[in-house]
Amino acid sequence: MNTAIKIAVACFLLSGVAAQAFQLGSPFDNPMGQTYRKELEQLIVPADHLPPSCRLVTEIKTAPIFPAMTNPFVTDNAQLIDFVSLIGFGNKQLQDVSVAMSALYVEREPQHEVGIWGLRFMSPKAATAGYESLKQREVLRKGALLIALWRDNEIGKACQQAIKAHLVKNGFEILAAKP
Repeated sequence: MNTAIKIAVACFLLSGVAAQAFQLGSPFDNPMGQTYRKELEQLIVPADHLPPSCRLVTEIKTAPIFPAMTNPFVTDNAQLIDFVSLIGFGNKQLQDVSVAMSALYVEREPQHEVGIWGLRFMSPKAATAGYESLKQREVLRKGALLIALWRDNEIGKACQQAIKAHLVKNGFEILAAKP
């Protein structure tokens, strides 16, 4: 069974499993988080720049589909990079990706998730080549970092727009939407 199928099966099995609340840690408490601190900090939108109903997730109350122990999260695990490449960008065959990143926000009432998927490439040139092979319609870019935003429901649109505005204010460019 290939990795993508294994991940999809695990996600399906875990999606309905309840778990006790798990407090997410700081990404800056580990070496990888310290190495990519600058990029991770850009994924954190200050609370006063978000709609009142939107916030960065600090604890997980259900079994997660992505094994993040921190929020935001960064990993150099090849399987997780493939997962982020596929689920966030529509292509798991990307070359020269050094790390994958994620950040999860939630609309409080009702709870709907809004998030960021990120891929940091080995160079800006590699990011350009990666973008050209993507199926994702809208991507933001800053140097070697590509970002895709998502939401699970139309209710999260204001939260997603606030996150996008924060990223643009911090130097990310919106790449042309693909047909």
